Amino acid sequence: MKVLFVDDVAENRFLLGRLLSARGHEVELASDGEDAIAKEAAAAYDIVLLDLGMPNIDGFEVARTIRKREADQGTRRKPIVAISAFDVRDLGDQLKACGIDAFMAKPLRVGPLLALCEAEAKSAGRRSIAPNPDDSVVEVDEELVDIVPLFLESRRKDALLLPALLADANFAEVARIGHTVRGSAATFGFEALKELGSQLQRAAEGKEAGEVVRVSALLTRYLEAVRFIPAS
Repeated sequence: MKVLFVDDVAENRFLLGRLLSARGHEVELASDGEDAIAKEAAAAYDIVLLDLGMPNIDGFEVARTIRKREADQGTRRKPIVAISAFDVRDLGDQLKACGIDAFMAKPLRVGPLLALCEAEAKSAGRRSIAPNPDDSVVEVDEELVDIVPLFLESRRKDALLLPALLADANFAEVARIGHTVRGSAATFGFEALKELGSQLQRAAEGKEAGEVVRVSALLTRYLEAVRFIPAS
């Protein structure tokens, strides 16, 4: 897998670059946000590992720039994993707003990060695309229309929990959320959402961190796009 690792601390770049290379991955190192943006635009990477607290152009701006370029050019949405000493609880919706898929806290736990990268390598051939546009408008039974907004809001809150859970390697809770999404989506007739919940549960049960990142991104994008109408 081709990895772009961005960190302004030379020792961090050396250590993680060496570890990833030893596991067979091709690693490109960037020393700051400007360097990261230039390198990401010039080559195709499978995953971006991104420090947040860099001077001048920070990781949040790098992530926003990557997502804008992907949208403008219609290219595959690659996973972006934030690596930072920031407390994820203080970031609120900032990670989601920038298009960051997962968060891992410093001091870095190398084992979980390597597991995430290697799980992503196994699924790198699958395109991370949104569900079929035809699935973004769902017909629901008339008697359920009043409570569907609450159902969708609950699922959006579930999705917001996923980056922190993955950072803590709490696969059991991720699997529980996947199970909840799958079951509730089946009740309300949201078939695409049901399938995403199933995929999330399976990935978490298999402790496939990279696949959890991929499905979490799809789940978030689907929940942002989905609309419902009363069944005719």
